Amino acid sequence: MPAGQYSTFAFHTVDRAFLLWPQATASGHAATVEQLAGRVERIVYLSYLNASEDSTFTFARDHWATEQHIRKTGLRHTFLRDAMYADFAPLLVGADGVIRGPAGDGAFTPVAQDD
Repeated sequence: MPAGQYSTFAFHTVDRAFLLWPQATASGHAATVEQLAGRVERIVYLSYLNASEDSTFTFARDHWATEQHIRKTGLRHTFLRDAMYADFAPLLVGADGVIRGPAGDGAFTPVAQDD
């Protein structure tokens, strides 16, 4: 499915839903979360490390907003906050061999997508 497009799903016998999106866009996530409210007992959401309202990394702010939306539903929830995927690390390496990314002086703790 192209980025930014979401499907409508029928949840008849699901008691838990695992949510992950290849792109973090809180406004797009809200509709799916609303569909799940009252239909599932728990949402497990793949968020992002150090997700917060004032994060310097845009995706972390978007993930935080989605977490807040899930909290407001009153559903039981689990937020998994993994780090940047190791698969993307080569894209952060400059011609000088230095890795640059949205972490400032932070540590780089990549995780494999397969994990």
